[in-house]
Amino acid sequence: MKRANSNRGDLEYGLPSFECGSKFSLETSCSYFDIMQYAGSNGPVVQTSSGKLDETSLEQWLSTDVANIRAGSDSSSEKFTGGLRLLLGSCGFDPENGHRIIPFTEEKYNTTANHFQIPPQFIPSMITTLSRSFKFSCSPSPSSVFKPTTCFVYKVTPFGTGQYHISLSYSPEQNLTYALLLFKSRYKSAVDDPYFSIIQNLTYNPALAINPLFIPIILADLSVSSSFPRIHAADERLNELERSAGQHEWTDLIQGDPLNLDFTEATKQLNFTSRWLTMEIWRRKTNLLVLENIRSEIDLLLPGCEGSEDKVLHIKMKEERRMLKEMIAYHTNTCDNLILRAEFEHKRCQTQIAVVYQFMAQKDSKVNLQLAATTTTIAKESKKDSSAMKAIAVLTMCFLPGTFLAALFAMPLFDWNGGDVPVIKSGFKFYWAIAIPLTLLVLLVWAAGILVPWRMLVGRSNCSKGRKSDVEANAGESKKEA
Repeated sequence: MKRANSNRGDLEYGLPSFECGSKFSLETSCSYFDIMQYAGSNGPVVQTSSGKLDETSLEQWLSTDVANIRAGSDSSSEKFTGGLRLLLGSCGFDPENGHRIIPFTEEKYNTTANHFQIPPQFIPSMITTLSRSFKFSCSPSPSSVFKPTTCFVYKVTPFGTGQYHISLSYSPEQNLTYALLLFKSRYKSAVDDPYFSIIQNLTYNPALAINPLFIPIILADLSVSSSFPRIHAADERLNELERSAGQHEWTDLIQGDPLNLDFTEATKQLNFTSRWLTMEIWRRKTNLLVLENIRSEIDLLLPGCEGSEDKVLHIKMKEERRMLKEMIAYHTNTCDNLILRAEFEHKRCQTQIAVVYQFMAQKDSKVNLQLAATTTTIAKESKKDSSAMKAIAVLTMCFLPGTFLAALFAMPLFDWNGGDVPVIKSGFKFYWAIAIPLTLLVLLVWAAGILVPWRMLVGRSNCSKGRKSDVEANAGESKKEA
């Protein structure tokens, strides 16, 4: 049976990684993406920057006070209104001990975590195969650069081709977000640029980019989009099996012979497809949990904007909330429909598993019938051989007595050099007189041993003796009672 879409790595290597823990790298290697918004005389101004960071440049990046940096040369013309500072890192994997490698040295990670006020649960929650969505309140920060009040942690999908794990620290006073996004590569053919779609969405939506909950929605979109090819691949596999087994009514397709299926390959693919569809249902339901958390946090993020005296700011925030909620509603609806589609394909898969096992039973019955017919033929041939052996045995018994007597008496029955004397001697008649009766006696004994049902006669005799003894015993007891 042809394997549907066999070039998909996520289908061939879909098992979750059993990570035993995490460890820090020997050197810091990450990149950054900044997007800043300023209010200018001619309208809002958006500036973006990106680049690579090492241990030295990371310290400089963290210490930069972006809220006090103006966009233009004239500091009075541009006012900082909000921004996003995003750290991007790809986690490696140590297969010897099963540890996920954080792309920071322990010292630099602690420095970053203190600046962002990342909760200690961030790293452990990355190792598990569960989706996560929680937040922590930040303690008052002595830093003049960044003063976060809330830290969000999201892991949108349990596991898949790649895992995005993000921590977002938000300062409503500065309208500034610092985020750490880690990507966990799943396969050897790692994605060349796992952050391209994320940065592209942030660049195309600068008004929403500074909202700390926009990135988790982007990650949810990437997770939801990954289900379409997987479910489609499962559908192709099931369609191919239906064609191979002849379980369809399409007139333009060839009806296959179900008894010629490779049942080992078919059951393997069906069981794997069933597992994969169940996994997709799980993923989409976890997406729904994360999206529901994001939706509830949107209204709690800036509760004071409704009473803001700045009408422009009020309208802007209200518009952002509306757009974010519409995106969440879209992804929620998509997840619901994907779950329905996956459940439909899963039921198809279960039905085909039952059909394949039924055909396996039919093929086993057919093979057993063929084996029974072959056994009957062998039995008939064996019976013929047995009859031939009996004939040979009878002939042997015919010759054995005479041979025995000839050897016993060593009788010289013929005289070929006697001249006028008869060739057959007078004692030859005694040979026949003894050999013929002895031969008949041997044959009679053999026939009696074969033809007479000795076992039945012995059994009846024993039965009669048992009954007689029972009658005598009963008679004796009756006399005693009398």
